[in-house]
Amino acid sequence: MHLHYLHPQHLEELVKSSGIDLHLVHLNFKSLEGVTAYEYLLISELLPRTNTGMVKAGWLQRYAHITEGGWWCSGLDPLNNWQMMEWGCFKPNQPRQNHNGKSIKYEHPPSTPTRVFCLRVTLQVWQQVAGRYNLVMPDNITISPDGEVGGFWQWVMQQNIPLVICEGVKKAATLLTQGYVAIAIPGITSGYRVVKDEFGKVTRRQLIPDLAAFAITKRSFYICFDFETQPKTIAAVNNAISQLGCLFQQ
Repeated sequence: MHLHYLHPQHLEELVKSSGIDLHLVHLNFKSLEGVTAYEYLLISELLPRTNTGMVKAGWLQRYAHITEGGWWCSGLDPLNNWQMMEWGCFKPNQPRQNHNGKSIKYEHPPSTPTRVFCLRVTLQVWQQVAGRYNLVMPDNITISPDGEVGGFWQWVMQQNIPLVICEGVKKAATLLTQGYVAIAIPGITSGYRVVKDEFGKVTRRQLIPDLAAFAITKRSFYICFDFETQPKTIAAVNNAISQLGCLFQQ
């Protein structure tokens, strides 16, 4: 059985601190260090490169902190027959700071459109979901050598099972552990795109394609973002929930 390598501190964070099922962690998270981290994060063809195809030194220097290690997570692609997605999330052990001096806890591939996290799941997770909604599971479910079940997300779509949209992949993994079908986006405004006219005025908003694929049929969506205490942040979260919720109702 092949399982992703996870550093003990990452296992501690994901399993003990976040309450994620150990098997779910091994299916979806891996520890990276050294230049390997560049291969996962600096994937965009829009990044400036040398004649040999290497990302230019300025970008390598900007992201030099990721070589000190961290964990990586990516999910399955709803727009590509549920194959493994190249886009994902990296949590560095030694985060960099933004222009305000605040640590950037999570890194996503720069110059790359936002995607979602539809995580790989185990048979136990599927059984919990089916039991929660009193649904019959398909016959002849395939299970890979590392414990991933095939066909879970197609089944979710076909059964119109309610979806929880949450902020951050750890929360999605924790909810899946409890038998809720959860999809993560990296930030509160990452579920939709803003379309502007030539004068810079917002003309409309639209769901990102990954979420739009789940909104083709009528189903319930629950938007579950972080609890906040600062008035400005509360207002921003409420606005994002309102905007995203309206798009799901269209």
